[in-house]
Amino acid sequence: MVFLGISPLTAQADLMGTNLLANPGAELGTNSVDGFTVVYVPGWQATGEFTVVSYLTGNGFPVPTDPGPTNRGDSFFAGGPNSDWSSASQWIDVSSLSSQVDTSGVACVLSGYLGGFHYQYDHAIFTAYFCGETSNTLGSMMIGPITPADRPFRQTGLHRCQIAENLPIGTRAIKVVLEMIHFEGDYNDGYADNLSLVLVPGHGRPALTITNSRDSVSVSWLTNFAGYQLEATSDLAGPIQWTNLPGIPMVLGNSFVVTNAFTNARRLFRLKK
Repeated sequence: MVFLGISPLTAQADLMGTNLLANPGAELGTNSVDGFTVVYVPGWQATGEFTVVSYLTGNGFPVPTDPGPTNRGDSFFAGGPNSDWSSASQWIDVSSLSSQVDTSGVACVLSGYLGGFHYQYDHAIFTAYFCGETSNTLGSMMIGPITPADRPFRQTGLHRCQIAENLPIGTRAIKVVLEMIHFEGDYNDGYADNLSLVLVPGHGRPALTITNSRDSVSVSWLTNFAGYQLEATSDLAGPIQWTNLPGIPMVLGNSFVVTNAFTNARRLFRLKK
C-alpha cells in the first residue's frame, strides 16, 4: 500500500512517542526576510502563497519577544502576501501500526502554536485527517483558530493549542493540513510554529467475538480491556433494556470469555464500563 505525498522526512523506525511531522517548526528552507518572498517549504506540499518568515523580520510580524514557543528557532509559518487562503499538507503512513490501531488502540496528540496579527482575524487552523486503506477519511481532529480575543490585549503572537483522540479503527495513514485564512489587510497573517503529531498508546476499543456451539454461546474480548460488564438485550427497537449477564469472565489465553447456554431467542451483546 502506497500513500502518495508521504515525505521521506517522515520515515520513522518507531512511530510511537515521537513527532512524526517533517519540518514542524519551519526551520528547513530559506526564510522570507521581508515577509513577501514566497519560498519552498521542505517537507510540506504548499498551496497559494504559504511561506515561512524570520522572527527577525519585524515590520509587524512576530518577533522573539512576542508570545510564542520558548524554543521557537529562527522562523515560523505564515499565510503569505495577497492570499485569502493558503495551506500546506503532508502524509504520514501508520499502516505498520494497523494491528495496534484496530485492537488495543492508538491515540494521536496534535499540538502547535497558532496565532495572528494584532486585532486582525487572520488565523491558522491545523487539522489531522485519519484515512483508511483507500485514503478514505474515517475521522479528523483540529486545533485552532486563535482569534484576537484569545490573544491577551490582542497582541501579535502565537499561543499553544493541543488535542488528543484515538485513531479510528482502520486508520492506515494520517494527512495533516495547515490552513492560513485571511480576513483583513494585504497580508495573510495566519501564523504557526512548533507543530507536533505524536502517537501514544490509546484507551482502546474492546471488540466482541461471538462463537456458537451446539448447546452454548461464548462471547469473548481481549484481556487488554478489564473491568467491563457484558450485557445483553433481545431487541434494539423502542426503549432498550440491557441486562447484565451473570458470572465472572474466564481468562483463556489473551481473552476474557463468558459462556451461556444456547437458546433460540435472539440476543445482542455489548460491553459497558
